[in-house]
Amino acid sequence: MLGSNSGFFLWVDLSPYLLPTIDNAMQERALAGQLIDAGVYLGAGEEYHSEHPGWFRIVFTREKKELLEGLKR
Repeated sequence: MLGSNSGFFLWVDLSPYLLPTIDNAMQERALAGQLIDAGVYLGAGEEYHSEHPGWFRIVFTREKKELLEGLKR
């Protein structure tokens, strides 16, 4: 049997940081790419069927040390 893969999360509005393009999904992907380049992964809202461009999920069910490092970045 497989273990669970879920956790606590909160939504954060990063819409002020979206790059100006036509397609909302492309804007989120570009911002998500910049975050990944900085060593931070946040789930883009489009992955969770959010109707509001720029909303990302912060999952904080990691070890405290990892969470604090991600928030610092």
